[in-house]
Amino acid sequence: MRLNMMNISRLYSNEQNTALANILTTNVFSPRLLALRHETNLETAKQLQPMIEEGMADGSIKQGNAKLLAELFMLLVNFWMYPNLFTGDNSEIEAKVKMIKQIFDMLGFPIMDETLGKLFFTIVDELGWQK
Repeated sequence: MRLNMMNISRLYSNEQNTALANILTTNVFSPRLLALRHETNLETAKQLQPMIEEGMADGSIKQGNAKLLAELFMLLVNFWMYPNLFTGDNSEIEAKVKMIKQIFDMLGFPIMDETLGKLFFTIVDELGWQK
């Protein structure tokens, strides 16, 4: 199974993640809300792990540790890309998307495609998260 935006979209389409992102926009340093965000990320990583394992089984993802790849992906896209923690303009966001793509391509986990990169920009624009 080729892991791509079609598969990832079902992880990002639930209302809980959207509501949590909106809450954290204004309360980013609340320990309680950061803990909730962390729990949500761990749950999403658990949902992503079987998709990575399936990709490993069919050869579209190089062998590795599916659990760690899922956790690393969630960490980078949900904390490093989070504009209230690491501010940036469009060029910096674009550079981060490219860096995440390079990291996962080197790890044999080609998850980042143009569609997922555009999703980051859409979220940033819709939520007004630019500096």
